[in-house]
Amino acid sequence: MPRAQPSTRNRGDPASGRAVALRAHVVFTTEPAEALADFLVDAAPQGLGHVYFVSGGSEAMEAALKLARQYFVENGQPARRHFIARRQSYHDNTLGALAIGGNAWRREPFLLILIEAHHVSPCFAYREQRADESESAFAQRLADELEAKILELGAESVAAFVAETVVSATASTVPPVREYFRKIRAVCDKYGALLIPRRSDVRMGRTGHLFACEEDGIARHSRDRQKPRRGLSGHRRDAGFG
Repeated sequence: MPRAQPSTRNRGDPASGRAVALRAHVVFTTEPAEALADFLVDAAPQGLGHVYFVSGGSEAMEAALKLARQYFVENGQPARRHFIARRQSYHDNTLGALAIGGNAWRREPFLLILIEAHHVSPCFAYREQRADESESAFAQRLADELEAKILELGAESVAAFVAETVVSATASTVPPVREYFRKIRAVCDKYGALLIPRRSDVRMGRTGHLFACEEDGIARHSRDRQKPRRGLSGHRRDAGFG
């Protein structure tokens, strides 16, 4: 990939003489971008070895969906086209991301132009867990619901399950119950679907791990796609991991 040559002056202060790294997306790269990518790959859970920088949360989600689709096309499984997410989830504002999101009032004005998407119950113990249900049983019920949805759609037609590691945009910082993502991971593996963990607004490092999925031990396949959002972050740089 060609490298951009540093400018000989700072555009904000032509007299400064400071070098400015220029980067035209896709065509050029810079040493700072490559250094950041190396850092993220080194810090990422085992099996994740690529970084793709994008301009914002919507583009990151759209890129993750397209990468999932292309993965199956390239691997001879072109029938895999369905995406499953959770009710009341938020995955950003562009049409593909809005379609995957499960927030009904945000989706309603645009339903006629959204791609097909499917939704299951969220892992929101305060509202969804039954009084006579343990955390493990609650997590299993949700995993069973995902499995039933995959079978309903046809296991060979499901591309991925998308979920926030910690919900924030639509439910005010809701972590999953302890075993939830491990059980979800097992269902995805059973039927060959990808798992796309979305970092949402919690940013990196705020759960006790640099990557929130590390605590649950769910990002162990190079074909998965993580979609960190906003801070590498502090709302300044988004990236996708694969």
